[in-house]
Amino acid sequence: MTDAENMRRLLAETLEKLGVSVQRVRRGDDEGAGGGLCLIRGRHVVFLDAGNTVSRDLELLTDALSRVHDGASFLPPAVREWLDRHPPTV
Repeated sequence: MTDAENMRRLLAETLEKLGVSVQRVRRGDDEGAGGGLCLIRGRHVVFLDAGNTVSRDLELLTDALSRVHDGASFLPPAVREWLDRHPPTV
C-alpha cells in the first residue's frame, strides 16, 4: 500500500469515527471525477466514485473532514498533520 493509499484509508476511518459514512459508488461513466460530502436525512455521507484516482479521493476526503470536524474531536496526529499541509481544494 502506498503512502497516499494509506492516508486515504486513514482519512476514511477518521470520518467514520466522527459518524460520517464513506461510500464507494459506481457512476454510469468511467471518468471517476465524482463524489463529495452530502447530508442525507440528517446524516453526513461522503460518496467516492469507484473510478476516482487516489489523489481525487484524498481531495474529497480532506474537504469532507475539514467541513465536519469541530476542532475539539481527537484526530490522529498523521491526519492533523495532513490537514495542516493540505487545505481543502474542493
